Amino acid sequence: MKLKVEVLGKRKAKEELRKLAKRAGLVNEKFVDYAAGVAQKTVVRNVQPFGLTGKARQQGEKAVWRSLHNAFKVVPNSYNGNDLVTGISEVYQYHQAARNSRGRVGSKRANRPKVRYDIFQRYGQQVIAKVGQAKGGFAAGQDKLKVPLQKWIKDKKHKGNANRRKGLRGVSWKFDNNQGYVAKGYVMGERGLRRVIRVHERVLRRSLQGRLRRLGKTV
Repeated sequence: MKLKVEVLGKRKAKEELRKLAKRAGLVNEKFVDYAAGVAQKTVVRNVQPFGLTGKARQQGEKAVWRSLHNAFKVVPNSYNGNDLVTGISEVYQYHQAARNSRGRVGSKRANRPKVRYDIFQRYGQQVIAKVGQAKGGFAAGQDKLKVPLQKWIKDKKHKGNANRRKGLRGVSWKFDNNQGYVAKGYVMGERGLRRVIRVHERVLRRSLQGRLRRLGKTV
């Protein structure tokens, strides 16, 4: 999935935004970089799980554990029945087969396969370690753009790429998210991405106004 931020090249920026940016000490390429950073932060926020804080991470992890409990019946480590799912790879296969179109196991399945607690926990930790990957795929370049992101997102920025380009129409940024499932609507999807880009100008205006207030200047 790709996000191209080109709406604020020198020839395209609206005069109102350009004036706000100039008063905030952002001109030419600095303005474009700032605008790209605002766009990046807005996109990352809107990728599921929604938000930028630890609360969003907790929501994502809770959703994973809930889904796994719907897929499996957890039994004590001492259980030795013949109906056990015994290996991580086998647990993975059962989990993938049980997931719905939104990537979750929506309700407890009848005759859920049994898995020992220790195997269940090991597999669960592997799954929750992926929480934030979809967001991280849009976080590449955040250090140059000075976008503050929490570690659980920032650590996964290698899941995407960011390129800054100069051309006749000014500077532009392009972000490529390497996580294919981000294209699914329940994660972000093209519709969600277009929605974010549509509100970018409004979000940028608010961000510039906030910067001016912090600088002690009237809006």
